[in-house]
Formats: sequence, structure tokens, C-alpha cells
Amino acid sequence: YGELFLVEGNYMKNTLIGLGCQKEKIALQHIGVDIEKFTYRIRTPEKGEKVVILFCGRFIEKKGLLYGLEAVRQIIHKYSNIEFRIIGDGILKNEIIDFINTHNLQKYIVLLGYQPHRVFAEELEKAHIYLQPSVTAQNGDSEGGAPTTLLEAQACGVPVVSSFHADIPEVVLNGTSGFLVPERDSNSIAERLEYLITHQEIWHAMGREGRKHIELNYNIGKEIVKL
Repeated sequence: YGELFLVEGNYMKNTLIGLGCQKEKIALQHIGVDIEKFTYRIRTPEKGEKVVILFCGRFIEKKGLLYGLEAVRQIIHKYSNIEFRIIGDGILKNEIIDFINTHNLQKYIVLLGYQPHRVFAEELEKAHIYLQPSVTAQNGDSEGGAPTTLLEAQACGVPVVSSFHADIPEVVLNGTSGFLVPERDSNSIAERLEYLITHQEIWHAMGREGRKHIELNYNIGKEIVKL
């Protein structure tokens, strides 16, 4: 019965249409980020410096963190100079800690707990790769659109590894600003992480394209005018 429905991407738009909403009532309105608050820089680790992978999200099924942890487990035997920094907490915390302990990942994983947004921004400054392996949960819960963290990571010039989920393929340019893999596919996540670790020369181009994509399409100043 509403007159206007704002959606952040075409996946959400098509979902609404599938529920019976008239497409004429739907308008695309991107989530915007304040790009001035996120410093863009070229990602080039110093010799001997750890490759820092960052995740931020609640410890719930749809965030897919366990698939990310399994991917990291698969590659550490070849690339031990990795640090996976995790911001968040939630109902799956015990399961996540059990996984880390069972697979002896303690020296590769840093659990930071819940943190204010400024800490996430600080962590992005240090990160080389941002990981967001979102999935559709067993109860149907999904991102709906895409996590704002993906916008912020790209605004900072951080290459992304994420999933073909909801509106993420519109937010992350697969093969250009990051890599997307099928949901729940730890093997593919591991393969893409390994590719980024062994091809650090592409980080600059991916970061540059990600920043440009956010400036053009998810800049809060432009989105406010549209709204």
C-alpha cells in the first residue's frame, strides 16, 4: 500500500517485485558513505610485514565468518605470514573460538570483539585485504542489500574478497575492485586469498578502482541530493 519503496540495489528491487510490489513504486537509492572520512592509500606491505586480512560483522550465520576461517586455515601452511583480524561478537562466538582452538589458529587470528566505528576505520588503515563471505542463512536471513563495510573498505583502497550474495555484486566489482566467490565455498575463498597474497602487484589497481567506484556511486553527498 506504500507509495514509494527505496531499495539499495537491484537484488532487493527484484525481491520486492517478487512479493507483489509494482516496479513503478520502487526507486534505487544507494547507501552512501562519507568518503572524506576514509583515507585512500596504496596497499603495499613492507618486506617481512604480515599480510593483514580484516573482517567486521556480527557472529551470526549470514556473515559467513566460519567459511572465512576455514579458508584461512587452508592457506596458512603455505603462507604463515598472515594475520586475520576480526571485529565483532555474537551468538556464534563459542563456535568460532572452538574452530580457532581446534585448528591451532591462535597465532594467526586476532579477535577484537565489538568495537566503535572509529576502531574499524583505524583497522582499515592497517588492512591489506577485506574479507566478507556473506551467505543466506538456513532461516532465510540475508544481507538484503550489501554490508556498508564493503563500501568503506573500498573507499580506503582495500581489495575485497566477498560472495555472490544479495546486492554485493553491485557493490564489489568482481575482478576489478575485488573477487567474489559462491556462497559457503571456503575452497574458492582460499584460492582468491592466495591469489591476492601472491599477486600483491594488483593491490594498487584494485584499490584505485574500488575508491573510484565508491566516489562515483556511493558518495553520501551525491546520494543525499538524489534522496
